[in-house]
Amino acid sequence: MENQHVLIVEDDSLNAEMMRIICDFCNADVTIAENGEYGLDCIINGSYSLILLDLRLPYISGADIARAARNNDRTSLLPIIAMSADFDTSITQDALNAGCDYFFPKPINVREIQSLIQSLLKA
Repeated sequence: MENQHVLIVEDDSLNAEMMRIICDFCNADVTIAENGEYGLDCIINGSYSLILLDLRLPYISGADIARAARNNDRTSLLPIIAMSADFDTSITQDALNAGCDYFFPKPINVREIQSLIQSLLKA
């Protein structure tokens, strides 16, 4: 079976590396976008099975990226996991309203997100 491809949109290199390692354990290929502008370009021009999306990004917010993904016929059904160190209810609700399917507060619970990623990639 061909590996799934995960897009990680994360400007913090340590968080991006942690998410890459988790995806490696899930046998997924990874592309890392270090800012919102590059993340949006990857979504428009790439092919992914899942997006891991930081909400606080340079240039374009994670919520705006999620909205753009939902408005694109090719990516409208792609699972999106939002992540943020800001995890009050308004941030969570904004992410879900923008089209994110799941929200994880940072620091990330590695076991929980790895389990979710595995289940989404098997679906």
